[in-house]
Amino acid sequence: MAVMTMEKDERGNPTVNPISKVSIVPHIGYAGMTDVNQKSTHITKRMMEAQLKQAVAGRAIEELIYGSDGVSCGCESDMEEAKKIILEMLTRYGFDEEVGFLPLEYLKATEQQKEKAYMRGNLLLKDIYESTKNELETYLPQIKEFVPELIKRQEISGDEFVQIFLDVMKASTES
Repeated sequence: MAVMTMEKDERGNPTVNPISKVSIVPHIGYAGMTDVNQKSTHITKRMMEAQLKQAVAGRAIEELIYGSDGVSCGCESDMEEAKKIILEMLTRYGFDEEVGFLPLEYLKATEQQKEKAYMRGNLLLKDIYESTKNELETYLPQIKEFVPELIKRQEISGDEFVQIFLDVMKASTES
């Protein structure tokens, strides 16, 4: 979601890769997609957390608009991406003090270690999801104004998406 891509770090750099396309058209087994431009090979914990927010934003918006019973399977690829990111954070990069600093992929992890990483990953992902949903809730009126345009056009470039969202934001502050 564009709202998530506008976040900046303390130096003013984007914390996630920019969106290149938003689509509700099925793509090779997925009900829709948010495509991002991968630009950096140097990724920090903060950047990965921002990528998690970006990955869960679509599902969070569905829940905010349609309720928890109205969330579709269209967010499957985004949730798969979120799971991949959280697992890399915990088992590959050691980005969690509770799981440990020594990445589990280099060890022959015990079942107990795997279970701890799974439980911790699930908790962290739930926290990121709730945080993202709360942030997006502040933009819900603007998001609801944008959704018909996405439904009408079905695919929007990242630049168009950001511009439409900013136009909606500007119009809502003027009224």
